Parts: sequence; structure tokens; C-alpha cells
Amino acid sequence: MSENLRESTQQADLMLRMRDLADNAPLPTFAYHPAFVFFEQYVMIMSSTLQTVGITLAVMFVATFVFLVHPTIVLLVFINILMIIVGIFGFMGIWGLTLSSVTMIHLIMSVGFSVDFSAHVCSAFMLAHGGSRQERAQYALVHASGPVFNSGFSSLIGIVVLVFSDSYIFQSFFKIMLLVISFGIIHAVFLIPVLLSWIGPMIAEDSMFQTNANGSCQETDVSAVAYKKQNISSSGNGVLSEKLNSDLFAGNGTIKSPLYETLGYVVEYDNQAYTHL
Repeated sequence: MSENLRESTQQADLMLRMRDLADNAPLPTFAYHPAFVFFEQYVMIMSSTLQTVGITLAVMFVATFVFLVHPTIVLLVFINILMIIVGIFGFMGIWGLTLSSVTMIHLIMSVGFSVDFSAHVCSAFMLAHGGSRQERAQYALVHASGPVFNSGFSSLIGIVVLVFSDSYIFQSFFKIMLLVISFGIIHAVFLIPVLLSWIGPMIAEDSMFQTNANGSCQETDVSAVAYKKQNISSSGNGVLSEKLNSDLFAGNGTIKSPLYETLGYVVEYDNQAYTHL
């Protein structure tokens, strides 16, 4: 007779011990109980969880590398995903969630959820136009971290009703999703922008940025740039001809036309915003 075992690890140990006793018996015997069908998953759950989560992380790494390309950004996203998953594993033990087939499925799903938080902010950093890492990180914080926070908060509102359910499946799903969203928001809003401002990759966008001695980029003044525009003549020879500042600027220093094409770039009204065509 066994005691009332509530922990999955204890139930798995009971099944294995009964099998050992049967194997060492002098007569051909075997141990069986209808509950062993459910206890079987607890024996393999740890190795199966680590294997499936590892495969999912590898797939996410390949997908991130395909879409983000830059190795520093890919590595940063992957490290953030690992940090979120490790945090979920740790808080599962604190919150009383044991490994089972249900929680294993939730953990695999959480890997996919974790990618979004990091990838959006890093993508915004790569698409930002700025002369320094701090400017790019600020752009990513405004244009990506804010929407990520709003989407995460709305997702929390959507799953909060599950906390009132008595089902173990719904309860475990709520707890794991709460951990994923909370950690994802914290990383996207507080951690990733800071890391990007320190070690984010700097890409030479165009000739309008000149490099200082310390390696950072600084915008040059618009009036210091030699503007050239394709000469659209009747002959259509496509010869490049220089345009004087007087052709671009009015007397008060403002730009005469909303957009002025210069060597494939667009110079806007504020004389500081450049967009590559």
C-alpha cells in the first residue's frame, strides 16, 4: 500500500520502485496499476521538455537569423529568449507548477511568445536613423517598446479571466503566460534598449554621417554637403550636375521645396532628417 502521493516526482518514483521490486522477484512478475499510464509521462518529462524546448530554441535562432541578419542583433535576441525561459522555469517551481505534458506544451509555446518582445525592439533599432547608439535606442524605445508594452498589457487583460477557473490546465496556462508576458515586457522596455545603447551595431547609413575619433557617428550640416542632382535634359544623358545651396535653400535658410533629391537621398524641411531612397 502506498501513501497519498500528490507530487508528480513522487508518483514517478513509486512506479519505478515497484518495477524494480518486480524485476528482482524470484518469480516472473510485473508491476501494474491503471495510474501508471499517467505516471509514465513523469519519468520522461524532464528529458522530453529539455529536448523539445531546445529544438524550439534552435528553430527560433535560425528564423531570427534569417529575418534580422545582423549577428549581434541575433545573439542579443537569442540571449533575451534564454533569459525569459530560464526565468519561467525558476518561477514555475516557486509558484508550485510541476513539469507535466500540459506545462511542457505551455513552455514550448512560451518560446514563440518570447521572440516577439525582443525582435520588434531590435528591428526598430536597426531601422532607426541616428548618428549614435543612444539615438537609435531612443527611437527603438519610442517606436517599438511602447507598442510592445501596450500589446503585452492587453494580452494580460485577455487571460486574467483564467485565474477564476478551477481547471489545472487553465490555471497553468494563465500562470505561464503571465510569466512570459511580464518578463517579455520588462526585457523589451527596460533591458534591451539599454543594451542596444551600449553594444548595438552601428551601420554606416550614408555619406551624410562622418565618423569621430571615438568611432561614433555625427551628422554633418546640410549646407556642408555637395548636392548633386541628375540632370534631366532633353537628351536624357543622365549627367550629374552640382546644385548650389542657393538652388536648395531660400534666403532664410529654409528648404524651397518639400523634398529635394540628392544622390539618392531625400532632404526634408528640418534640414536634419535624411531618408535613403
